[in-house]
Amino acid sequence: MRVANAGRGLVIDAPFRITVELARWFRDTLCVQGFVRCLPHAHGWHPDWLDLLSAEELQELTEAGFGVTGYQIFRGSRQTSEEQGRAAGEAMVEHCREIGLPEGVTLWCDCESFRDSADVLGYIQGWRKRASYHTDSRGLYIGSGFLLPDMTARADAREQGDRLWGISGINRYWASMSQVYTPSVRGICLDQAWEYVLHGSGPDDWRIEEYSPSNPAHKGSRRFDINASRIDSLGGRMVLAVK
Repeated sequence: MRVANAGRGLVIDAPFRITVELARWFRDTLCVQGFVRCLPHAHGWHPDWLDLLSAEELQELTEAGFGVTGYQIFRGSRQTSEEQGRAAGEAMVEHCREIGLPEGVTLWCDCESFRDSADVLGYIQGWRKRASYHTDSRGLYIGSGFLLPDMTARADAREQGDRLWGISGINRYWASMSQVYTPSVRGICLDQAWEYVLHGSGPDDWRIEEYSPSNPAHKGSRRFDINASRIDSLGGRMVLAVK
């Protein structure tokens, strides 16, 4: 297994296990080139509905011709201090090594609505220092409600973008579907553009439709996001594990 830059195209992030059969269906239906899958948080925490990337899934997907990498889902009570950032980074790196995710892939830190008392920058720095033991491609997912210290929702977009760009040790950015600030100079290399629901139990009846929170049929369904992979303004791309 080796690493390679993602091309321009579509990448899916999903909280459920992606079988080879489903991955091929996604490729045939949507021309998907790869997947961003979930990695454990500190102390092994993950929600019951979250399937973690396993060695078996990683091997199967890469052998089938797909790229794979991972991220940690946001957890407010576990993202408040530099110490917790270090613990999260250590858990991520340990799991990557256990399942054979090669060094150099882009690892993502999920940043969303931090608590008011959280040391946001301290958490990110603690995380990236530990993630650096596995990769020099360290990414920040800019999620809903994410603001850097002393900034408000009314902050000047350019000022907030400059501060995102100025975060030490982060060199890849992933923008969520929410209205979020994007970093100056570098920009983003992954753009979360659509949220869909997967219906059906197999290739003969699988189908997707755009997710709607007001649709009762979507409650408890298998939701996933479609992202556009691109080259950022400094030539950076997301790096995936491939065969």
